[in-house]
Amino acid sequence: MRDPRCHIQASSSGASKGSRQFGARAAPKSDLERLHAAIEVVAELMIDDPGYTLIFERLEHEIKIETTALSGQTAAQARARALLRQRDTGTSNALSISSDPPSP
Repeated sequence: MRDPRCHIQASSSGASKGSRQFGARAAPKSDLERLHAAIEVVAELMIDDPGYTLIFERLEHEIKIETTALSGQTAAQARARALLRQRDTGTSNALSISSDPPSP
């Protein structure tokens, strides 16, 4: 006979067949998922308090780093691709240097 005190429930989160879920603990989220959840919370807080700006900017930076790492490219490659996208769309923030004399 089965012991009624022992309760192991199969996971219904789509994990592999042999996995088990103990209690109500949720599966751990990836770093990127956690960062996106955090930045949403901080964005809401920033509406009323601009003191969260540095945290928001840091989370944006961490999301960019994590996304780059997951894509398999280096940070320099990501910056190079961004630069080329800016060039192709004509949205460069850099000053253009011209040999033409300034207009009067």
